[in-house]
Amino acid sequence: KYRESAPSSCEYKPKVVHSLMTKAGLYTAILAFLLRVEVRCHTFTGQIWATKTGLIRFLLKQVDKIICYLNTNCFTDSNSQSEFLLTHGISMKGELIPYFLNGSISGVDIEKFKFDNLIIERNQILEKYNIGPNQFVLGYIARKSIDKGCIDMLKIFSKVLTKLVDKEIKLFFIGPDESNGVLTDFYKSNPEIRENIIELGFVSNHYHYLSACNLMCLPSHREGFGSIVIDAAAIGVPTVGYSIPGLIDSISDNYSGILVPFGNVDSFVNEIVELISNTAKLEEMSINSRKYVEDKFDANMVNQSIFDFYTHGK
Repeated sequence: KYRESAPSSCEYKPKVVHSLMTKAGLYTAILAFLLRVEVRCHTFTGQIWATKTGLIRFLLKQVDKIICYLNTNCFTDSNSQSEFLLTHGISMKGELIPYFLNGSISGVDIEKFKFDNLIIERNQILEKYNIGPNQFVLGYIARKSIDKGCIDMLKIFSKVLTKLVDKEIKLFFIGPDESNGVLTDFYKSNPEIRENIIELGFVSNHYHYLSACNLMCLPSHREGFGSIVIDAAAIGVPTVGYSIPGLIDSISDNYSGILVPFGNVDSFVNEIVELISNTAKLEEMSINSRKYVEDKFDANMVNQSIFDFYTHGK
C-alpha cells in the first residue's frame, strides 16, 4: 500500500546531501556528483590512515582527497583535525576545512547528561557491580582496538594499581573487542589485572556507566574529536587523554581534564595518581568540565549552526 502511494524516485531527489565516515563519504560523493545534487557535504570525523603506513595509508589519503574534490562543502568536527588535514594536503581548494562552532559533530544534550538526572541509574550500576563508596572508578569507553589505546589503557591501569596499593580502584573497560587477539594475549601475560576490571562489550546506555565513573581515560592514538570526552564532561567526569588532534579540542588541559604527551604511559599514570590522591583538584576539574561543555558544546547550539548552514549557507 505504501509503495503504491509513494512518489516516484525522481521526486525524492534531494537538494542537499551530507555524509559521514570514509566509506559512506566516498560512495555519497561519487553518486551525488553524478546525479548533480546541488549541495554536497561531508564531515570528516577522524582519519583511518593516521596510524597506517605504506600503500594503505596512501590510498586512504587519496580517498579523503577525492571526497574533498567532489563535494561542494566539507567540514571536520574539530579545529585540530582541520589543521592536521591541511598539513597532509587535504583541504577545500587549498584552505583550511571549516568546522561548526567549537567542534563536535552533534554536541551534548545538556539535560540528558546531567549528573542529577542520572542518580538512579548510577546507583543501580554501582550496586550491580558491588562498587562501594570508598572505591575509585576509572572509565574507558571506546572500541577496544590498538588505535583507541586499549592496550595502553591496561598498561596504565596496571601501573596505577601498583602505585596505589592502599586504594581500591576499579576500571570500567567498555566497548567491542576489535584488537584481533592482542587483548587476549595481554590478559594471558597479566592475569592478575582482571580482578579489578569490569569488562563489558558494546553498551547502548554509555552515559549511565559514565555517571558511575570518577575519571575517564582515553589513551587513543587517533581521534577526530572525542565525543565520549564531552559526554563525560557534561556529567562532571574529567578525562585524561593523549595530546593528539581531536582530543586537544575536546579536553581543555588542566581545566576540564589533563592532556599528556602521546605514548607517554608514565605521565598518564602520574596524572591519574595525582587526581585520585587530590580530591580537591578532581572536584574542581569536575565542576569545570560541566561548565566547559555548557559553554562550548551544547547540542542546541551545534544543531542550530548546522541548520543555519542548510538554510542560509552560513
